[in-house]
Amino acid sequence: MKGLTVMQINDKVKIVVSEPWNFTSSDGDNMFHCSVMATKKAIPVFTIKGTVISNIVLQSRNTHGQQYNIYLLPKGYCLDNFQNDNSIGQKLIFSIIGEMQ
Repeated sequence: MKGLTVMQINDKVKIVVSEPWNFTSSDGDNMFHCSVMATKKAIPVFTIKGTVISNIVLQSRNTHGQQYNIYLLPKGYCLDNFQNDNSIGQKLIFSIIGEMQ
């Protein structure tokens, strides 16, 4: 697993979930693993309540960059548009608060 502050494309990270309290993924309770695919996106490898999660967006919650708001992209969202989508903030679905380890 990658360290806390410097991430590069294809790095593997573990996210420990603090909210929701009852979070469970295919990786276990209160955690999931993912790979970084861009500076603002990660590719998780888990399911939530039977739904396969294919992409997430992390937004730092503090100046140390260790805690994150984690957003899901809308179903069917075209990743090719992500870097140039000026309205992406309005489309993201806030779902999780977590910390990288």
